[in-house]
Amino acid sequence: MPRGYFHLKENYKFGWANDLIPLNPCLVYEGNNTTDTLNLLENIHQETLVFRFSAESCDVCVNFVISRLKNAFPDYAKNQRIMLIGSELNPRVKEGYYGKNTFSFIGGDMGLPAEKYNVPFLFIIDEDRISKMGFVPDKAYPELTDSYLINIRNRFFNQ
Repeated sequence: MPRGYFHLKENYKFGWANDLIPLNPCLVYEGNNTTDTLNLLENIHQETLVFRFSAESCDVCVNFVISRLKNAFPDYAKNQRIMLIGSELNPRVKEGYYGKNTFSFIGGDMGLPAEKYNVPFLFIIDEDRISKMGFVPDKAYPELTDSYLINIRNRFFNQ
């Protein structure tokens, strides 16, 4: 079997299980400013790439994804269509640690099945507030993550 076959197969299953799901309306705050909340979905007007992770995610895995995002998107730091959404994060990493501020939930989550596993993943929120194109990055297969991100960039960000 080709390198990464099992990972690709599992990613297809992940994508199907989390694809085309209407997302829960949720309040988030940026960085550590808990007093300035916004309705996440009301602020999505075109496809947005989301990196979803939690404090339970391994630091090496999260840093791997951030480095791949920075490589694939030279405007990563100021691109508002690339969002980091974390749960139960240490306050020191919420403001600029990853090259941009991280959003946190006031309560609840987006309602994706993947959120209960605390595995870092990427997906698109479309203009209809639907999840699509979910992907679980794996540092053992950086070429697959790069391919996913290039596909996302070419499909949604070169317009």
